[in-house]
Amino acid sequence: MLENGRLRGGCLLGLCLTSLLFIVGGTNRSPIGQVRVSVTTAKQQGPIQVLGFKRPQSIHEDPLVHLRNVSSVQAIHVWMEILARGPSGLYTSRGSPGTQAMSADRVIPRGGEVWVHESALKSFGLFEPAKPIPACLELQPLISRVDFADGTKWYMDPHDREDVLSSPFPVGQGDCDNSAIAAAEWARFKGPGFRDNGTWKAPDADEVDAYSYTCTLERFNSDLGVMCPY
Repeated sequence: MLENGRLRGGCLLGLCLTSLLFIVGGTNRSPIGQVRVSVTTAKQQGPIQVLGFKRPQSIHEDPLVHLRNVSSVQAIHVWMEILARGPSGLYTSRGSPGTQAMSADRVIPRGGEVWVHESALKSFGLFEPAKPIPACLELQPLISRVDFADGTKWYMDPHDREDVLSSPFPVGQGDCDNSAIAAAEWARFKGPGFRDNGTWKAPDADEVDAYSYTCTLERFNSDLGVMCPY
């Protein structure tokens, strides 16, 4: 984490990463590139459907996902897998934390709808130091597992995942074929960060089918970080 203009390392769940938090005037920073990120629904078929999203209203909140239970049984636990892909294919994937998948927020009565927090949709932890990122990424949540009140379980069909990865990458996002930064620069990567409240403006709180944002790749003194709005 960047504190008083200096980097501090941290460990979470056994993974030691260095994160960056932009503090105005705290360090010498220089933008060198950007990554355009879009979040969309995959139109997946199954007992739980993803209907839309609400963007975080603060840098400390998770994005919200609108879910509908189209089955005849109450769902009690819902897991999601977030696929992040670029023009050349899968970049990475992340699953719902168990604390969210098994939370009371994800109990959905038959035919019911709920809004749930999904931290795997946040940009923090999305970018991997060992893997240069493309200039564009598309994030799509898939329902990977559902536990029902009657003891039955539903698991995602592997073809659902394959269908998303094999579908055409969205066009009209500009130059998405190149890496966001050169490999030599990527060796300096220290981790993602968020913009602070002084530079961040809350988006509209309305439900949307999809949304997008831009992450800026910035040099912090001799290190490199990715600054995202959420």
